[in-house]
Amino acid sequence: MQTENDVRQRISAVLAEFGYTQNSFAGGDKATQKRLNRQLADDGAAITVDTLLLILNKHTDVSAEWLLRGIGDMRTLPDGLDSPEDAEIARLESTVETLLDRITGYKNRIKELEAALPEQKRNVG
Repeated sequence: MQTENDVRQRISAVLAEFGYTQNSFAGGDKATQKRLNRQLADDGAAITVDTLLLILNKHTDVSAEWLLRGIGDMRTLPDGLDSPEDAEIARLESTVETLLDRITGYKNRIKELEAALPEQKRNVG
């Protein structure tokens, strides 16, 4: 079960990943700086939704699922994908879908040509 200290550690990891100190992340806002200092201290004040949203809005590639629950990777990939393997699978699925559409088109064209073939033979003779 996740604890608030686990979330604190992940917030600290996000700050480190992007090269922030608590002070620099606050961007000069003294109230935000004090709030972060209190919240990120070991067994500190409760982490607020404002703090979580500040991180998630500032860095949209940070996974909310990872930040809150510790599930997946810190950074998200396009379309909510969580890992490079997911991205590769999605790319391959898209390729397969495209190829299946082409095959269906080719099959339909073959049927059209086969249907037209007896008419051409009748018109020739």
